[in-house]
Amino acid sequence: MPHIDVDVDSYANNNCQGPGPRPGFRRATRTFGGMPLLLRLSMIGWVGGVAAGLIGCGPAAQVRLFQPQYAGAEQDIRLQTNLVRWAPGDGMARFLAEFPLPGAVSGRPTYLLYLRVPMDLPPETQPAEGAQAVCGFLIQTQGRNAGLETLTAARVSMKGKSLAPDASRDLQVELTFEGSTTLTGRLKARRDDRYLKNFESRRRPSDVQALLESIKPANSPFREAP
Repeated sequence: MPHIDVDVDSYANNNCQGPGPRPGFRRATRTFGGMPLLLRLSMIGWVGGVAAGLIGCGPAAQVRLFQPQYAGAEQDIRLQTNLVRWAPGDGMARFLAEFPLPGAVSGRPTYLLYLRVPMDLPPETQPAEGAQAVCGFLIQTQGRNAGLETLTAARVSMKGKSLAPDASRDLQVELTFEGSTTLTGRLKARRDDRYLKNFESRRRPSDVQALLESIKPANSPFREAP
């Protein structure tokens, strides 16, 4: 196996401070130096994770995506990203996480997770049916299984109350989507009102509008973290 040198300072500048996504890798099956490209990407992601740990900077989100309807490598996937944003509005905290290819923490998004979570969640509350329940969708943007799946069930723990311009929110999620897809893990979002508005009104307006018009609320026991 070839020796790999990691410039920790360069990694920190590129992955811990950038405000948004940068152009990344496309899915491919070609080889590079005798090694499959996706395997090489996974190695790069692993080395990057080690470097991040050494300098005290980890991904903003780490999740497991399980898709029992598929076979092979796409059935059970670990995803991570540095791009997780949130914004308040209409009594909801709106979240957007953009996940690149497995093994990377930045780059062209392959999966988009959009969630709307009630801002005020009393402990151990079971929301009533209606617009104040958690809702959202998961989009795979490329590949043979590209498409949108609507959230059908959720268990969410949200931490953080500040509404400052740079406020953060921490989420622990157990999400179920159409097709029995599940996504579990943690997300740490930084407030960015403009970024969420751009996603909702320019990048995916029809998907967001369809969600709002035909909300079928998730069956969602909530627990707000202390």
